[in-house]
This record gives sequence, C-alpha cells and structure tokens, in this order.
Amino acid sequence: METLTRILYVLAGWNVIVLLLVIFAAFGAAALAKWAQAARTLVLRRGAAPTIHLSVLRWAGWLAFAFLLLVLPIAIVNVIRPHAIDGALVFKNGETAVAKVLSVEETSNTLNDQPVMRHNVIFKTARGENIETYFDSWDFNIYPSANSVDYPDAGETFRVAYLPNYPTTFVILTEADSQYTKTNQCSEILGKIEEARNKYEFDPKDENFKAEYARALADGIESSCGEGLSEKLNSLNVEGAAAK
Repeated sequence: METLTRILYVLAGWNVIVLLLVIFAAFGAAALAKWAQAARTLVLRRGAAPTIHLSVLRWAGWLAFAFLLLVLPIAIVNVIRPHAIDGALVFKNGETAVAKVLSVEETSNTLNDQPVMRHNVIFKTARGENIETYFDSWDFNIYPSANSVDYPDAGETFRVAYLPNYPTTFVILTEADSQYTKTNQCSEILGKIEEARNKYEFDPKDENFKAEYARALADGIESSCGEGLSEKLNSLNVEGAAAK
C-alpha cells in the first residue's frame, strides 16, 4: 500500500505532464504503425517480400497505440481526481515527525502571477535518519486539504506525515500541534478580531457588533494570540458599563 501511495503521489505532482506524454506517445505509436504499413505496402508493390522488421514495427505500433488508448482515461482521471486523497493516504500509511524550514528561496516559476517559493526542510525519521528535502509552494502538500494555505517560514517548525520507505514523500499536517499551526490559528483569530473591531468602531451603539467584538477578543485571549487583548476586552466592558 505504501508503494501505491508513493506512485499516486508522484502522478499527482506530474498529472498534466503524464497526460501530455500519453497523448503524444499514442500519436507517435499510431504514426509508427502507419509508416510501417505504408512501407510494407510499397515493398509489396515492387514485387519484393517485406522484411520481418516492418511487420514487427506495424504490430508493435498498433499494440502500443491500443495500450495507450486504455491508459489515456486513467491519465485524464489523474488530472481531475481530488488529490486530497493522496494526502489522506500518506497520513494513513505514514509516520509523523517534527520538521523545520531551513530556508525559503524564490524559484523561476510563477503561479497566479506570484513567484513559486521553494522551502528547504529537514526532519528526523523514526529510524533516526535526518532527511533533507524540499517542497514548493505550488505542491499544495497539506493535510487536511484547504483552498488556501500559508506555508511555514524559515526557522519555523511544523509536523509532517511521511512514508517510511519513501521519506521525501510527505505532507504538512495543518491540524497537528506545532509552531506553524499555532501561527496559522492565531492569524485567523486576529483577523476575526480586526474585522469585529472595525464593525464596532463603525457603530459602537450596536449591541450585536459589541458582542461579536467581545467574543473575538475572548477567543484571542483563550488561544494566547496577540498582546493587550485582555486590556481591550476590559476597556470594552468599561465603555459598555459607562454607556448604560
């Protein structure tokens, strides 16, 4: 199962290229078969006996073409299938470890007009082996999957699930307890606090806006995200009491 997971993971990363290779190979096989058939026909018209090589090439070309036609639907499915399955398989069949980003560098590739960043990472396997590898910001190698993700920065630690026999096949665990997860959670909480604060400042007399702001501050305090949140919540309560 681990080897199958590795194969699916690699195919997911090269899905479009694999599809194009299958298509071009199918055209090539058909062209080879047609050429061999035309050459064989020409030899027969000249009254000579066709060589065995032409017959072998013709049959090999058509057999390859037929095989690639069977592979083509699989290649298409590989492009459109939900690749979250790969992350789930790595998590199920793999082991976990604490990883650290050694450095982040810009690549020559772009995605949505933004440079693709390469994250060089290191982690220790359960066998005690240090694995130095990397992932790019267009790999989307996270589990569970999400529509968007902020990848860990240089020096930041995070947890990964990796395949024991193929440790460079790994996914980032976004729900595991780590510095990276804590940063992401706090970023989301602080964003909600900022949104609630803007609503409250727009109309301080709206009790719904005030309650939403208070809840957001309380969530930030409970999660230990940011500084001065307790003072802001106390100030909000004082303002509410004075208004009454």
